[in-house]
Parts: sequence; C-alpha cells; structure tokens
Amino acid sequence: VDDKVIGTCGCKIWVDESVEIISLATLKRFQGQGIGTRLIQENIGRGKSLGFKRFFAMTVAPKVFSKINFKVVGYNRLSFKVWVDCSGCPRNAGGPGDKNCNEEAVELLLD
Repeated sequence: VDDKVIGTCGCKIWVDESVEIISLATLKRFQGQGIGTRLIQENIGRGKSLGFKRFFAMTVAPKVFSKINFKVVGYNRLSFKVWVDCSGCPRNAGGPGDKNCNEEAVELLLD
C-alpha cells in the first residue's frame, strides 16, 4: 500500500514432507482485514502445487490459523522443528513447551 509492505509470510519445506508457514506479520493498522489469512492461503497453495499435504506453524496468533482449519497440536507433533529451530530460542531455555514460550503449534492436514 503506497509502496510500503503491509504484510509478509513465507514457507519452509522440511524433510518430513511438510511445509512450515513462517514469518507471518501484518502491520498493526491493517490487522483484522484478512491479509494474514490470504498470505497463509497463498503459501498453502504453493505447497499444494508441489504435492505437500501437511502444513504447520509456531505462532502467537493461533486464531488466524484456525480460520483456515489449522488445529492446535502438541509440540511433540513438531519435534523436528522444536529441536532444530526452537532449541536456541531464549524463550525456550527449558526445552519444548517451556513456560516462557509464547507460541503455539498449529497444523493443517489435507486429504
């Protein structure tokens, strides 16, 4: 909008044949307008076109993901993610699910 980025979202492919939705963010004044949802859906579309059926994220906004049928899951469903990326996070000093972690794991499985 006016040559400024108002939202972003990416994806990361994992060796277990899943796609992680990463770095979802929308400028505060544009939140609640469905931009984040559309960005997630775009990344799901990319993953689907490559044959992927499992999508997940670690998020501080699980409600945004639940709008498109992601379900909150336990950290054990994402053990590879937690041990690779989360292990070095200062909010996760005590291991997966540390009380200081402010993110929830969400997952979408397609038929």
